[in-house]
Amino acid sequence: MHVAICDDNQTDTRLLVSMIAGSHDAAVFSSAETLLLELEEAGKRFDFYLLDIFMEKMDGLELAKRIRLLDNNALICFVSTSDDFYREAFDLYAFQYLVKPVDQGDFQRLLNRASERLAHDREHSVTLTWRGKSKSVPYGRILFIFSSGHTLYIQCKDGQSEHCTGKLDHLAAQLNSSVFVRCHQSYMVNLYNVDALEGDDFVCQGLRVPISRRYSHIKTKYRTLLFEEMR
Repeated sequence: MHVAICDDNQTDTRLLVSMIAGSHDAAVFSSAETLLLELEEAGKRFDFYLLDIFMEKMDGLELAKRIRLLDNNALICFVSTSDDFYREAFDLYAFQYLVKPVDQGDFQRLLNRASERLAHDREHSVTLTWRGKSKSVPYGRILFIFSSGHTLYIQCKDGQSEHCTGKLDHLAAQLNSSVFVRCHQSYMVNLYNVDALEGDDFVCQGLRVPISRRYSHIKTKYRTLLFEEMR
């Protein structure tokens, strides 16, 4: 896993590097501007970003917004001396939020979860057929799937929508049921890409996915997953 650490506190940076050493590759940046230069001009990409919130000039929250524009799938963790920015962090689809001083056990569990998420997204995909052509779509790219007539529409994180011919029941049989769940007669959602549960809707990057009364138990499954992710 390629990790970018952006923190202007050298002591905190050395601690994070020491806890990563030997298990993952780490690149260190002392300011948001130097990291963005690497991303925007050199075209570099990282699997996982550890961002301090309190930095001079551009703070970690603004940096995360810029990273999201370049790489919508990036895993971002905020590391801060304050827990005052949870709301802002999760509005940016943060993978986790750690408060300094960082506990080594918590940090290792975070790295393990990040590695598992990346491996899962890379290794699992679904094959779709549309007008005689087949295409493989990674699980991690899919927000939700909905059916209309004999066509299935796969809404993706990059704003694109893939199409295939078929029935939702048949596609559901091909998918991992711990990742994709039926929440409506016409909808399936990727639980790992749900940003919020609001009333009878899942929210995925601002798009609302209805939860019918028949599938209301899925709310409990989502809350359980969310608790495990936060833990």
